[in-house]
Amino acid sequence: MIKFLNLLFALCLITSLKGQSNTEFNKDSVRYLTPNEEAFMIDKETKSLFKITPFGILFSQFSNQQFCAFTFEQKIGKAFSILPSVTVARNEFLGDTDLGFSSSLNMRYYYHMKRRIEAGIQANNLTGKYISFGTFYTDNRNIKLNGFDFQWGSQKRFLNYGTINNFFSFSYFRRDLLDSEITAFNQSGYFQNFSIGFSSNISLAFGKKYDISDNAKCVVLGCNTDRYRGWKINISQLGRLSLNNKKRDDDNELELNLFLSPNLSYEHKISTSSFSLNHTAVAGLSLTSFEGDVKFQVNNIYYSPTLRYYFLQKQNILKGKSGNNLSGVYAFSGPRIRYLISADYTEIFGLIGIGYQKELFEEMYIDVDFGYSKFIESFEENRSSSNYLSLSMKVGIMFDQLF
Repeated sequence: MIKFLNLLFALCLITSLKGQSNTEFNKDSVRYLTPNEEAFMIDKETKSLFKITPFGILFSQFSNQQFCAFTFEQKIGKAFSILPSVTVARNEFLGDTDLGFSSSLNMRYYYHMKRRIEAGIQANNLTGKYISFGTFYTDNRNIKLNGFDFQWGSQKRFLNYGTINNFFSFSYFRRDLLDSEITAFNQSGYFQNFSIGFSSNISLAFGKKYDISDNAKCVVLGCNTDRYRGWKINISQLGRLSLNNKKRDDDNELELNLFLSPNLSYEHKISTSSFSLNHTAVAGLSLTSFEGDVKFQVNNIYYSPTLRYYFLQKQNILKGKSGNNLSGVYAFSGPRIRYLISADYTEIFGLIGIGYQKELFEEMYIDVDFGYSKFIESFEENRSSSNYLSLSMKVGIMFDQLF
């Protein structure tokens, strides 16, 4: 399955390189182009994009995960596109870490695209509302499974190197019971899962490059805006509702789970300098219904205060290239404290790394960081965690006051 998807990925790439049009969409044919529409490149023809999407941490009852997806999207005609994708996941389970991989193949239908192109409202590109259907294969922690998913969402390309994608998803997978599960119950059977969720992500995107006016760039980037403090809510992975069904020879178990991962940060400047303090708190929450019993649980709590330094910010302010705000390339350092309530286990890591944060559209932000986590302390005897490298992206809402 993976070999097939990789071959299809290569074929799509070759096709796009040979078939990409060299003619730019005629901007004059768009009836009216606002700076906001120019920023989202609705008048620019885009037949293909290569996208890199790092995801934030997802908390479950005993573990957390970090993902990075590599996706190639190729337009087919005016309204359809095909998306082969490979995802790498770093899994942490009670202090142990490993890597997992998955591949997927999706077909998208941009259901307003054909009409908008014919009406001269936009070019033939990859910006618009869509529905999609696809299949996926996962090899993760000795668990191999196949499934499918359906998505309804909206994708927008902006400023040549970005896409923002908001979508609702419905997914299903089924797998045979593991040997340990068969041994425990002395029965064969299978496990299946239905889940519904909402996701918002921003990807680094590479496609045909165009000139964008400064007015359009300021719509997205806010240019010389000053901001000395801000509350940030990460909405990239807020939660997921899932229905699990475990079928054994003489038993059929149904379990309904609602997982929530509220992620709140508060960042404030140290005076008017290029330094800031960023406080992040995350909770892993679950609501479970099993055999008539409903249980709410706080599975884990995460807190990380870090010191940030924004490179070249003073110089850019003096040159008129930036305001005194919370945007730019930064270095960070600080502790990360996580308490797994279910396992009664606390661990402390030291963090160091670099990142890039940018305020977008006045009330949104993206925050991408790459760092190293050094295990320092565990408040449980004979238990330790591995040191690791991490890459994450947050997409969310930023505002001055929480209430």
